[in-house]
Amino acid sequence: MNYKKYMSEETAAKVFKVFNTVFATREATKSFDWQLTRKDGSQMHVETSTSALIGKNGDVCGFYGIIRDISERIEAARALQESLEKLQNMLKSTVNALATTSEKRDPYNAGHQKRVAVLASAIAQELGLSESDCEDIFTAAILHDIGKMQISSEIMSKPGKLGHIEKLFIKSHPQASYEIVKTIPFAPQIAKAILQHHERMDGSGYPLGVAGEEIIFEARILAVADVVEAMSSHRPYRPALGVNVAMDEITRYSGILYDADVVKACLRLFNSGKINFL
Repeated sequence: MNYKKYMSEETAAKVFKVFNTVFATREATKSFDWQLTRKDGSQMHVETSTSALIGKNGDVCGFYGIIRDISERIEAARALQESLEKLQNMLKSTVNALATTSEKRDPYNAGHQKRVAVLASAIAQELGLSESDCEDIFTAAILHDIGKMQISSEIMSKPGKLGHIEKLFIKSHPQASYEIVKTIPFAPQIAKAILQHHERMDGSGYPLGVAGEEIIFEARILAVADVVEAMSSHRPYRPALGVNVAMDEITRYSGILYDADVVKACLRLFNSGKINFL
């Protein structure tokens, strides 16, 4: 049989390896898939299960198995993946549009959410979180201040000290952000991280006053990234304090206000030079 008419060298090597394994071990193979070329030149995906035929003398005298055409299944899976990627791209575009709209109302904080997102996801990677978890943290970070859209621009850009009522308006933004984001079909920890990003390990944060393990890990990462970026950047009521001051802040209150492991990861990133955009 001239196998080159029906399969590539790579596919042939894969098939022969399977048959050699069956021959050597005499154990049936698990299903494996490969490609064949039809007479008309089109490709066909097949799935094969193979077992050895044992003769009377105990030698392998042949093989038997089942070959199934799974071309439609492969095509359906490919189409489903393409559809999923389109939906993910649309969702990312929506997230970016929401973040941009939020920041346009507050020119003094332009770029804040994006920088927090980059730092938060870098901390998550440094801590060894999965790619999916890092993406969730990036999404939470880039939307964490979207609730500030409900606060008047006069308060957001006020150059002087805020009054008591004005502070209450500012402190309402995690809840407002949560109410917006929870309506979007994200993983539930994204909205919860946004709700808790101003909570502190000792329970002194807001809006819920939760502490320690009550604060989800994603929110603890977001809290550190948010503080570091905010202190390092200019604000209407003060000039930028700088990265060194921010590092001193999270170091001093490590384990008190901020998760100690998250602080260590953040310090490693800055000390190694992996983060240098602030």
